[in-house]
Amino acid sequence: MQVKYGSRTVVVASSPKMAEEFLKTYDSLFASRPPLASGKYTGYDFQDMTWAPYGPHWRKARRIYLSELFNPNRLDSFEYIRVEERLTFFASLYAQTGNPIILKNYIRRYTLSSISRVVLGDKYFSDHKTEDSLISISEFHGMIDEWMVLNGVLNIGDWIPWLRFFDVQGYVKRMKVLTKKFDKFHNYVLADHKAKKDLEANNFVPKDMVDVLLQMTEEDTDPEVKLTVEAVKALVHGRDISMLGQDFTLLPFGSGRRRCPGYNLGLRIVRTTVANVFHGFNWKFPEGVKPEDICMVERYGLTTCPEVPVTVIPEPRLPIHLYQ
Repeated sequence: MQVKYGSRTVVVASSPKMAEEFLKTYDSLFASRPPLASGKYTGYDFQDMTWAPYGPHWRKARRIYLSELFNPNRLDSFEYIRVEERLTFFASLYAQTGNPIILKNYIRRYTLSSISRVVLGDKYFSDHKTEDSLISISEFHGMIDEWMVLNGVLNIGDWIPWLRFFDVQGYVKRMKVLTKKFDKFHNYVLADHKAKKDLEANNFVPKDMVDVLLQMTEEDTDPEVKLTVEAVKALVHGRDISMLGQDFTLLPFGSGRRRCPGYNLGLRIVRTTVANVFHGFNWKFPEGVKPEDICMVERYGLTTCPEVPVTVIPEPRLPIHLYQ
């Protein structure tokens, strides 16, 4: 299906068969990304994996992801982190036995904690902003939610170029504000890692993905595409039908050249989370709430989620010691 978005022509793959044509048969022709405002302002000038155009920088970044950051051996070395955070997640749900909760908030904290420790080496956030934490978890969640929304909005200036200067919807202004917040966070994290590396000197061993990336910036001799500190910020920014991108009826991690390079980590977290949530608890709606009362309106962004989060009540179904 072909439609016009302002001055641009957009082709929609509206069926699994057409998706396969685009993502498999003609993958190389459609592997790039349009130069939208979200890529410029929230993707460090198109340096992150979401918005980088198909070319030398994107190929190098993907190679780093697959061979250095998300290879099976490295992910296996972080298994203890996922286990610790999963136990904390389980205990937090058990503590809410019989109480109505928004499950999304608990799952989000678990995944954010796990990924932060794997990628950054620490959480860098807490329930409340203190001297020991850079940011509160609610503020961090807000930044991520804003990033998801702004990377999925239909910005008029992207499609009607002469309106770009006016920023009619105010999206670009919000992108610039958000980028400053993330840049402050990233600068703190990178400075913290460099300080620890200098302290350990010759005894330094990379402990997380930021350590690996920073070490690569020092050792990088590629004359074509240099791995810079700004590129490091962009790379850490941001995440039965097969979910590996070959069954085109379900593509949770995309497919083809632009498939999410972190899918191995994503699958490990998603599978264990879903399994534990349903194996460890029975779930019911609050009193008086029926399935037909659930709002199915969706909020669009880089991902789609319910406009109104679902409230549920957890009831443990396993021996108590398994939740401690």
